[in-house]
Amino acid sequence: LCDVVVELGPDLRLQKDMGKFGALMTLDKSCLSVEGTPLQDFMPLTEDKQRFESCLVGASDAEGASDPGVLHVKLRDALGNHLSFQLFYVRFQYLDKHGFFVGIREEADLSTFPIPELSSLDPTAETKSNKRKIK
Repeated sequence: LCDVVVELGPDLRLQKDMGKFGALMTLDKSCLSVEGTPLQDFMPLTEDKQRFESCLVGASDAEGASDPGVLHVKLRDALGNHLSFQLFYVRFQYLDKHGFFVGIREEADLSTFPIPELSSLDPTAETKSNKRKIK
């Protein structure tokens, strides 16, 4: 399941007003319109930009092909945070219009979630609060 799906033109620019994408990138309401912005502008790492462009341009070079793909990239939000995302892309062509649909899903950073100790998951485990002295 993706957080948002965007449409890119053949030039890899965001099509239409993508308010959901703007909200995902925590842009304030006055800046939510990202229409015409290249998606790569949100990628802070040069290698992510290059990989993204080569994968999508490669997908568009094949005549009639619509090979889907997935990329792992960092996107920069409005606060300057670099967040990990998966981009699921597929080329489309409808009559004289063509471009890409890109599903964007944030990858959870599991290192920020505390992992409970196994003993805390066992309801029969003794703890200081439930230990009793038997006489």
